[in-house]
Amino acid sequence: MDSRTIQPTPSSTGTGYDGAKHKKGVKVHMAVDTLGHLLALHVTPADKQDRSQVGKLARAVQEKTSSSV
Repeated sequence: MDSRTIQPTPSSTGTGYDGAKHKKGVKVHMAVDTLGHLLALHVTPADKQDRSQVGKLARAVQEKTSSSV
């Protein structure tokens, strides 16, 4: 699991400020398998904490793969 902060476009809505990275925009939270294949993706405003998104990503992976995470 990882996240990346992406700078907004002029038409973007729902952006926030990521204080740790000093960037305004959205945060893309993603989960991948050991081969790097994307399992789940979740986009939030940049001011959302990474740890609060772990549960959502884990549930999404469990639904898609039918196995526990």
